[in-house]
Amino acid sequence: MHVEFKPTRDSIAAFADDYVATSPRVRKHIFRMRLFFGLILLPWGLSYAFLGKPYAGIVPSVLPVLLILLWPRLVAWSTRRSFARENEASKRPPWTSDRPCRLAIDAGKLVLSNADLETQIAPSALEALHETSSHVFIYTSPNAGIAVPRAHVLSGNLEEFTSELRARMDAA
Repeated sequence: MHVEFKPTRDSIAAFADDYVATSPRVRKHIFRMRLFFGLILLPWGLSYAFLGKPYAGIVPSVLPVLLILLWPRLVAWSTRRSFARENEASKRPPWTSDRPCRLAIDAGKLVLSNADLETQIAPSALEALHETSSHVFIYTSPNAGIAVPRAHVLSGNLEEFTSELRARMDAA
């Protein structure tokens, strides 16, 4: 069973967005930073008002509120940018080239290949499998994986492939 697809640069951004949305590590980071902004910075800013200097406390009071509200978006933007930079910095980013990639289940292993490279991964080593309306994300570690764009599948049935892969991951 196999799926052949053409990787796209948009898949990197989609993978970063999925990582931010589903990673427990990122959620914990966002929670901790919001706690820091709310419990440390906000009281510090509000203390100016109690000291009789209300105008001096405007910026230190408003900044933590803005950071509490905007921090998830800043994390998503930063992660998307970081993933894209890592891919661009790679001397040879094979999974975002113009060549099609083939994803197959062969001899009990997940095999990802294109004209330049081939990598094999045991289903027990896979972290997670997330599906969205535009992509299928196969996580090979907590922050790395394979993004298969649904719109760019060239051959094979992606739904059957993901069902088979999920069954093998559950059995491992």
